Amino acid sequence: MSYKMQKANEQINSKKETKSVKAFVPRPLTPYRLFALEHLDIKDRNELTALWEKASDTEKEKIMTTFKKQQQVYKNILDLTKRKAAILKDLEDLEEKLCELRTSYLSSVSETLRPRIKRRRITPFGCYCKSQILSLKEKKPELTYRERVKELRTAWKAMGTDERKPYLEMAKEARKVIRSKQ
Repeated sequence: MSYKMQKANEQINSKKETKSVKAFVPRPLTPYRLFALEHLDIKDRNELTALWEKASDTEKEKIMTTFKKQQQVYKNILDLTKRKAAILKDLEDLEEKLCELRTSYLSSVSETLRPRIKRRRITPFGCYCKSQILSLKEKKPELTYRERVKELRTAWKAMGTDERKPYLEMAKEARKVIRSKQ
């Protein structure tokens, strides 16, 4: 097998080949070039041409059969690369259609059939923490998050029901907003 044919096979079989890139398929060598490959020891082109003209018909016929075999291999490789390109194109089209079907299916599924995302319940204490934790961080930056929450918990327990009322209302409003989104 010639160097060009080996390169072509490597390129066809390589994993680096992308979907849109066509493989390089070298043309088969001419009978004269095949003859020249058999006589690499002759460096002078005129001498090689004279030897070609003097070659017997059986020798030329042998080279012609090799040439015809290479032509057939060349045609087969071209055919296979065309088929491969068509298959890859079909595969791209199918992937696009599959993607479109998935998105249309997911958008058509009603909200009731989709699994609901389980969220933590919004509590009045959670609303209180959300509103107070940043101000506590500014007042006492040396405290860790856990220590800040402990302080807020003790302050929450010390609060009366009148002081907790705004946070109870905030939690109710937040629940209503979440239910309306679902």
